[in-house]
Amino acid sequence: MSFALKIGLLLLTAFFVKPTAFGEDYSILGLGLALLALLFHLLDCRIHPEKKLGVQGGPRLVLVLVLLLFGYLLGHAMLMNSVSLMVVLKSAALNGVVALAAAFILSEKRASYVFFRSLVIVFLGFVISYYLTLTLAVAWRPMEQLELFRIKIGTYPSSGTTYFPFTVMYGVYTVDGIRFPRLLGLFRESGILQMFLLWSLFNLKSLRLDKRWIKLTLLLGIAASFSTAGLAILFVNLVLHCLLHRRILSAVFLLLFTYGVVMYAPFIGIHEKNETHGASISDRTTATEAGIEALEDNPMGAGMYNIKAPNAGINLVAASSMIGVAGVVLTLAVYFAPMLAAERRKRYLLAVIPIVLTSLISQPILDAPLLYLLLMAPYRDPEEEKREEAAFAVQPAYISVR
Repeated sequence: MSFALKIGLLLLTAFFVKPTAFGEDYSILGLGLALLALLFHLLDCRIHPEKKLGVQGGPRLVLVLVLLLFGYLLGHAMLMNSVSLMVVLKSAALNGVVALAAAFILSEKRASYVFFRSLVIVFLGFVISYYLTLTLAVAWRPMEQLELFRIKIGTYPSSGTTYFPFTVMYGVYTVDGIRFPRLLGLFRESGILQMFLLWSLFNLKSLRLDKRWIKLTLLLGIAASFSTAGLAILFVNLVLHCLLHRRILSAVFLLLFTYGVVMYAPFIGIHEKNETHGASISDRTTATEAGIEALEDNPMGAGMYNIKAPNAGINLVAASSMIGVAGVVLTLAVYFAPMLAAERRKRYLLAVIPIVLTSLISQPILDAPLLYLLLMAPYRDPEEEKREEAAFAVQPAYISVR
């Protein structure tokens, strides 16, 4: 019972912290849920003494790095006399506590497996619900009549409309008068949803979910997000996959194909998006250029949240003007260093690259606790683990026979 409760509470925590829809306004609830999950974990370890209470492996390394990063961001903000010091303090406390609770729970292999497998199943549910909603809208009744309620999501007035059975939309994507509803899931933006779907897609084997219909569902979800970044990152990852497996010719072909798709794909290619939704690209480009210029003038950075220019922290490159060179290096270390503790380093790299690229060029997710939980996921071969456990179970019997 305590095991199910701690996993359930940690799943609820995941959707009450940034970058989810509820994380914008209810992060304090996410903090409470994380502590409650930790409490049930302590109870579970007390009931089952064979379970070791502690932080180990990948989760321990991620926890240390997250605490180091947010310790730096808080100290840096104090040094720079940031006008948003209390906001930085709250962000550091939230990320530190959630990472601490998650690290304890996810150090238990079974808990880690069940939690992340459940998380991916929830993501699949978002996508299946979306296409079911579209099917009902085409075959049964207009979309408006399927509306259930609206979730308030921060400062996004057009987001959060929820349709039967449970499809949360990020408004519509209009091209030549054709309106395409954008899948949001339970995240702040569709451009964030694609990151979680891509992470899932490239770590299915570790969670014993490596099935064709699941891969297809996740790909359909990425398409439903209408995210140019999602499309680009998907193909970049496929190129990286070929390179890691030494398929050089395939990688070169895919790289050329990727350029054509990203630039000229219908509706969401850069060429067409510049014509129909140019602000989405220009805002990021302008803020990124401004961030680089400001960083050149002040490599130390101005302090987290301490620049009030529009879109100052729209991505990690833009935010570099606030957190400085050291902040960017520490952030990248948080992303890449846990690969050293992963059993399948290539799998870790492929799963985490979508997070890195989304952070660098597309979304403001530096202060999002759920992002750091993904780094604690199991990146291993569960079939090999099962064989090792079976061999260990047989060994005592073998010894007694001798």
